[in-house]
Amino acid sequence: MKIKSIKLHNFMRYKGDNELLFSTDKEKNVTVVLGDNTFGKTTLAQAFRWGLYETLNDTNYSKKKDVVLLNNEIAAEMVEKQVRDVVVEIVVENDGEEIKFARRALFNRKPGNYNDITVKQLGYTQLTMQIKKDGVWGDVINNEGSNVEAKKYPKGCVQEAIDNMFPPSLSNYFFFDGERWNDLKSKTNDIKESIDTILGVSGLNEMMIHLQDGRSSVKKSLREKLKGTSGEYERLQREIKGIDDLIEEYEKQIEDLISAIETTERIVESTQKTLNDNRKVEDDQRELKNLESDIEKYEKFKSDYYGDIIKEFSNSAKYFTATLLPEFEMLLDQLDLQGKDIPGVTVDTLEYLLELGECLCGTKLSEGSEAYETMMKLKKQVPPEMLGGAAGKLKSTLEAWKNDTNEMPENIKKKAKDFDVAQDTLDEKIRDRDRLEKTIDRKTNLGPVRLQNKQAKERLKSLRNQKTTLELRIEQEKSNKEKKEKQLDR
Repeated sequence: MKIKSIKLHNFMRYKGDNELLFSTDKEKNVTVVLGDNTFGKTTLAQAFRWGLYETLNDTNYSKKKDVVLLNNEIAAEMVEKQVRDVVVEIVVENDGEEIKFARRALFNRKPGNYNDITVKQLGYTQLTMQIKKDGVWGDVINNEGSNVEAKKYPKGCVQEAIDNMFPPSLSNYFFFDGERWNDLKSKTNDIKESIDTILGVSGLNEMMIHLQDGRSSVKKSLREKLKGTSGEYERLQREIKGIDDLIEEYEKQIEDLISAIETTERIVESTQKTLNDNRKVEDDQRELKNLESDIEKYEKFKSDYYGDIIKEFSNSAKYFTATLLPEFEMLLDQLDLQGKDIPGVTVDTLEYLLELGECLCGTKLSEGSEAYETMMKLKKQVPPEMLGGAAGKLKSTLEAWKNDTNEMPENIKKKAKDFDVAQDTLDEKIRDRDRLEKTIDRKTNLGPVRLQNKQAKERLKSLRNQKTTLELRIEQEKSNKEKKEKQLDR
């Protein structure tokens, strides 16, 4: 039996159609696959396992939600309700015939968040087989059962043909994966079981186990046929039988737990390997997320600084008016306003006295007299607004405005500097983001893988605890049974 080729379509890292031909020459019959880490060598071995057994070395594919077979880029390009397929075809030579095995699975993308590239498998995988005769491929034989050339093929016939050619227990050595060689379990249990299979020892082991069960069942049957002479004897028999049934139930539960533990261990190993292989991508995605958060933060800083500058400029009228204070003070110094603000005295008061012709003190105000001329002069210097008081009030207002806006230029300079720093930092962050976006594979979403890894670890811990608890219960029940058997013998 020789493997001639394998063809991958949208399988994990392999986007589109990818075919690898193997040398089947009698002398030059070795094909070497070279590549750096994470470039798909292990994925190639996984494709063989999935194509032949619907399993991966790391994951049991009986639960479709636990794995992602579809290529990430294909998943990212899909639109809602679109269906894409994953296919692995393996061609082998066996007894002069060529046989093509093909396994196919359909996927569609879950509706909702565009950034979520999670996909789900539709239905079960399809497994088929074709046989080439006289250079022509024959009809497709379906694993679900087919009628081909008047011959009926039963359900499971394709998988049975695969298992006969490639015994699953030896698959780790058909498709040797050096990255798993250091796994202690692989080096002990797997190697021992594989050697037993090759040497034909497995059958002998099964016979020994059967004989052991036989001796136990003979003893059990004998006890059931013995009849005691008291109610105590029958009670002990019932209790021992109950213990046997309980132990049998515990052992069955342990078998199920062992299977679940092995499956979960493979899930943990597979998801952890995916996380390790894509650590650089995940780091880049984390950095990109931080950059986008920083850009949003510095955009807000810019907006806040700009608002502060506008707020400072809202007092600019006071600031620029207060700058006139020195000139105003100079103007006031040129005017003699001392004593001219006479409380209660207005222009109206002076005009009244002039018309009356007599001052409040009794002095006659006849036109041409010195008192009349003094009153006329005073009338011109005392306006209704009381110029001296108004000037003083304006001066106080200007001084207050000057004090209020004294720090405005420095505040604006500081806010403008903060604004410039925020702008420079923002420009740098945007350049870093653009650079990273050119190199990062944004379609690789490791969030579901990390969640799956975490959940698998928690489940593995729980399963192991359950197994330990059941093992302790079995020991307790066996001890209890031994005591009751001694009572029964007596």
